[in-house]
Amino acid sequence: MEAREIKFRVWHKKEKRMFNVFAINFEEKFVACRLNVASPLYFPFDEIELLQFAKSWDIEHTEIYEEDILKGTDGFLYTVKNNGIKFYLVAMDITDRGLMNWTLDMFDLSLLKIIGNTNKNSELLKRGKG
Repeated sequence: MEAREIKFRVWHKKEKRMFNVFAINFEEKFVACRLNVASPLYFPFDEIELLQFAKSWDIEHTEIYEEDILKGTDGFLYTVKNNGIKFYLVAMDITDRGLMNWTLDMFDLSLLKIIGNTNKNSELLKRGKG
């Protein structure tokens, strides 16, 4: 059985920025991120939203994470969610309500392109179909 790659990034709520995580301390409740090799940053859990890599890639081979917004060749927008067991896609309509859910393994991700994420680009979800 192939080992699953577990990676995270975080959305910093106050700075409104995404950071790649290189360490998580669950006991002390903080993450360590890097801007560059010499400058580690440490954020407590209450300042960030932890987003897990879905072990999937879009049409441009960009890594897909929780809360990414994807656009399909059908013109619809999809968000990536995680229920703690599986990652899944939610098709969005123009009122920002989920229409249908698919687990990532049920969907041809080569038909999707990441266009943003729900934290940084929530205005995209207001359009539903682009």
